[in-house]
Amino acid sequence: MIKGSKRKSAQSEPSENAREERIAMRAHSDLIAILDRRAEEKGQTRSAYIESLLIAWVKADPRNPRIDNRGRLIPDAPTPAELQKANPQRYTDRWVQFNRAFNALFGTDVPREWREEWQEHWKIENE
Repeated sequence: MIKGSKRKSAQSEPSENAREERIAMRAHSDLIAILDRRAEEKGQTRSAYIESLLIAWVKADPRNPRIDNRGRLIPDAPTPAELQKANPQRYTDRWVQFNRAFNALFGTDVPREWREEWQEHWKIENE
C-alpha cells in the first residue's frame, strides 16, 4: 500500500512576535561546540543564543535605529540623528563604548568613516 503525501494545514498569518527570516551559515564543529556550551549556560538554544549576540551587537552600534530584544524596530523611537542632537555627550559616550567593543573583538578601532560619516550608513526614508 502506498501512502499518500500529507498536506500541510494552512497556516494563519504570522504573529507580530514571529521571526520572519532565517539565517543559515557554515561553521566549524569546534565553534558549534563552544556555542552549544555557552547557550546551555544561559538556558537557551544555540539559535536563540546567537540571535541574542547579534541583537546586542546591533544595539551597541550607535548608527543603528533602536530595536527591541527580538530585533524589531521600535516604532517612534528617536533616530540616531535625533539622539545625537538631543544629547551629544551621551551619543559620544556610545561611540566610545562601541569602539572599545569593536577593538576588543577585531583588534582595531572603528573605521574613521563610520564615526565621521555615520549618517550615510543607515538611511531612513522618513528622515
